[in-house]
This record gives sequence, structure tokens and C-alpha cells, in this order.
Amino acid sequence: MNYSFLENGYRGLTTTAAIAALVVSLPQQVLAKSPTQIARIAGETTVQINLDSNLNAGGSGVILARDGNTYTVLTASHVACEKILPISPCREDINYTIRTHDGIDYPVLSRQNLYDGENDPDLAIVTFESSQTYAVAAIGDSEQAEIGSMIFVSGFPASQERRGVERDRQFSPGFVSSRPPNRDRGYTMIYNAETWGGMSGGPVFDIEGRVVGIHGTGESGSSLVSESGEQQIIKTGFNGAIPINTFLGMSNRVNFDVASLTIDNSAPSENSTGWVENPSESIDYNNRGLLRFGDGMLAQALADFDKAIELDSNSAEVYFNRGNVYFYQGDFGKAISDFDRAIDLDPDSSLAYGNRAIAYVRQRNYRGAIADWTWTIENGRSDVDTYFNRALAYARLRDWSAVESDATEAISFDPGYAKAYNLRGDARTELGDLAGAMEDYTQALDRDPSYAIAYNNRAALFALQGDKQGACQDLEQAAQLLLERGNTTQSDLVLDNIDRLRC
Repeated sequence: MNYSFLENGYRGLTTTAAIAALVVSLPQQVLAKSPTQIARIAGETTVQINLDSNLNAGGSGVILARDGNTYTVLTASHVACEKILPISPCREDINYTIRTHDGIDYPVLSRQNLYDGENDPDLAIVTFESSQTYAVAAIGDSEQAEIGSMIFVSGFPASQERRGVERDRQFSPGFVSSRPPNRDRGYTMIYNAETWGGMSGGPVFDIEGRVVGIHGTGESGSSLVSESGEQQIIKTGFNGAIPINTFLGMSNRVNFDVASLTIDNSAPSENSTGWVENPSESIDYNNRGLLRFGDGMLAQALADFDKAIELDSNSAEVYFNRGNVYFYQGDFGKAISDFDRAIDLDPDSSLAYGNRAIAYVRQRNYRGAIADWTWTIENGRSDVDTYFNRALAYARLRDWSAVESDATEAISFDPGYAKAYNLRGDARTELGDLAGAMEDYTQALDRDPSYAIAYNNRAALFALQGDKQGACQDLEQAAQLLLERGNTTQSDLVLDNIDRLRC
């Protein structure tokens, strides 16, 4: 008896680690401090936060206060609070260390997680002790980081080759593209600076070299759903931070003297938004196009990118950005053409390879997509999304050994990623490893008890083993979850499985 298996969709941006974005040139302006000076401040105050296990690649943080030999570091909660399940408390069996700019590792003495629920910001405070003298970052007024303002993100990106203490610091310029009033876990400052996983928890500086936010998530724009129901999200390059004012508003919840912070709320020396209203150069039109793209104004953004290319036809950034607009308009041929041009101009643009791969998928050119994701992996730019997406493309070609291998790599990047376990379970089912598949579906459900697809697929294995009761229980759970979400397409498949099994 055959049962309908439900499939995953293509993975977009994670909410636990920010993904790479494309660096754009920025408007020339007079700054109170030069980017080099701000980079120096960032270098002295940004720290690594590492775990004594291989559960993740590590994160970043910023030194904000000193009391004697005790230093206080602000970071993201998901960096300093490893959990078995999203609803679990922080694990206490893991040791954390902080590496300062001089390469010295210090044990974390205390952790205070400020994220207690969906309405709390993704922030945490950690401390370490040292007799060394380390710089303390000044705090600015994040309300002054308005749309169009220049910012800089500092942190330690991770790749497959560089994890933990092996990571090198990156200093990424960008500009604020959106300030939504409400976002999950407090990420209400959106910008286009280039970031990678491992930079979560790192500081966002303004043009005065003051901390105005804590970086920690990637923005993906709207989801696109293919005819087969696959969710596919291309990487727009927009990332997010929690404004520092959100942290300051929690002073009654922190276990240190907030008066010890260095706070400078003076206005920036230069208003950096004039180019938004009066663009003149190619980069002005490009930057305004990004702002409009972030606001969903696709036609206006396309016009700006067209003008930017008219003024400068050799900018890889602009072709990449225009390719994204074409993608969201559903013109995948033009999107691929622009991604091609971006790669010609910048052969190391991993974002262009990644987004072209997704565009190939929408054209059902799975081999082309696999080739692009393979380039990303072979050139050291891989992350969990790369392996998971390539695994899905291999699944479309029914290369189940490759699916199993890539799903395993995705799990090594993110051991809590339920969809990767489910996908590996599909591969092992096809390869005849039913015990391994059963374990994978169970692991997926341990990590996400509301994962309807895994319930359905595990039910099929129960049925094959003759366990009708186990199969019916899983199918009924899957049907209930899907109906609650209004997913009639997949709930119909599950109900059909229930009828076949005569539950």
C-alpha cells in the first residue's frame, strides 16, 4: 500500500543567524569619524562568544561596561543560550568563553537571558573577568538611526572552514532601509550591510562610532510558493538588529548598574538622507532602489535600478539588486540574466550564485541550481541553507545518496533543524534504511512537535511495519495541525492516507 509523502520547501533565511548580504557602495558624506576610525573602535570592543561543544559555530558580542575587573558584554540571546528545544530553558551543561581582540579567551562568569517569551527582545548579558584593560563601547540613540542612515556591523562570521576561535572579524558598512514598529524578538532596525552566521550578537555602530543596535537576524522579504507548494525565498540582503534603546528600556531587568554605561545621545554631525530625495549618481539610484524594494515598491525600485545601470553599467551590486526585483515579479529569465551579469562583474558573489540557483529551481533547472550551490560550497561560502537547498534539488532528481549526504551536512550546521531531519528521513526511506528514516522523523518531531509533515511521513513507516495504531495516531495529528493552519492541499493528502489505512 502506498502512502503520500509530504515534501519540504526550499529554505530561505534563518531567524537564528543572519545570512550574507551584498555590500553596496555608500553615499559620500562628511562623517564625525572616518570608517577606519569606527572600524578601530569596533575592533577593540567586539568579542567572540564560543561554546565548548560543536553545537554551533559561535557568535559575537560587544563590551559595554566595566566594574573593576568585571566586564559586561551584550549579545543576542540565541548566542548565549543554547537550547535543546525552542521552549526549553538555557542549557547549563555547556561552557561559554569570550575571546577579546587580543586573542585571549575568558570563561563566561554569568549569563542573564533577557528573552523569556515571544514579546521579549532576543538579548542576553554575559560577563567575564580580566585584569587587562579593554575598551568599552559608547551607546548612542538608536532613534537617530533613521531610514537612510549609514551604519556599520561588526562580528565574527563563520563558514564551514572557520568556526569558533578560527573566525576572523568582519566590518560591514550599510544603511538603514526600514524601521518597522514591531517585529518578532525585537528586530526593528533593518539594513543592508553584509553579514554571515556567527555575527549574531555583534554591535551595529552609527557614523559617530556609537552602538545603536545588536545584530542577529536576516530579512528575506515575502515568500514565493511554486505550483507544487514549495516555499522559495531568495536572499535580498536585508538584515536586522535590535535597537539599543530597547535594551536601555529594560534597565529594571538587568543585573548591573546601567549608570556605568557610556551614553552619548547627541545628534549625528551629518544628516545622511538627502540623497534619497535628490539622487544624482548611480549609487544614489541604487540605494534608493534598495529602500523602495524593502518597502515592496517593486516598479519604482526597478526604475531606480534601471537608471543606476544607465549611469554605470559595470556595477555588480546594481545587477544583483535588479535581478531580485525581476525574481519577485516572477520574471525568472530576466532575473537569471542579471545574476549572470553580476557574476561576470564579481565572480566571487556568493549571493548572486545562491539567488540564481533559486531562480533555476523556479525554472525546474535543478542541475543548474546544483552547480551554483556546489560552487558556493567549493569556495568556502556554504551554510545550512546551501546544503539544505542542494539536498532538495538532488531530491527532485531522485539522487537519494546525495540528499542524505547534504541533509547530514545541514544538520551539522544546525542540529536543531527539524526539516533537515525530515528530508534525510525521506532519503533513507528511498534507500531502504527504514530504521534510520524512523529515527530521523522522530528527531524532527523532537525538535518541532508541531511539524505535520514529519508526522505524516513517520506514519507511512509505521504502516509499512504493520503498526496501524501508531500510523493512525500520527496521521490524525498531522491532519489536525494542517487543518488548523488552513493548509488544505497537504491536509487532503493526509486525509487520503487515513482513508487508505481505514483508521
